[in-house]
Amino acid sequence: MTEREDLVLAARWIVPVSAAPFGPGFIRVREGRIAELGRGAAPAGARDLGEAALMPAFVDAHAHLACGFLKGAPPASGFLSWIDEHVTPRVIAAARDDEERLLEAARDAARELLAGGVGTVGD
Repeated sequence: MTEREDLVLAARWIVPVSAAPFGPGFIRVREGRIAELGRGAAPAGARDLGEAALMPAFVDAHAHLACGFLKGAPPASGFLSWIDEHVTPRVIAAARDDEERLLEAARDAARELLAGGVGTVGD
């Protein structure tokens, strides 16, 4: 069995979870986990991301992934009227549809969250 090479990423800013941001710096990823945070110049062979900030993914603590089919629902004059006029009818219609439509809506919503930097979702 061969060992995988570490992935080393360098950036202008490093934003750790439990410490103040610093930069420039680098992170070393080993077997899918951050193994090292380093200050200053990165080791040879690092992938330089330039002016980027390396930081943890965002957390969306309250999501309704299966409601992804609501994307594009027109705005209303207020939240309650939006729920009554646009959300409730669509939810009732979706409840009558097959499960695959709701699953695909959830998958689409998850892809959008990932593209926006969200790595954890409470659904």
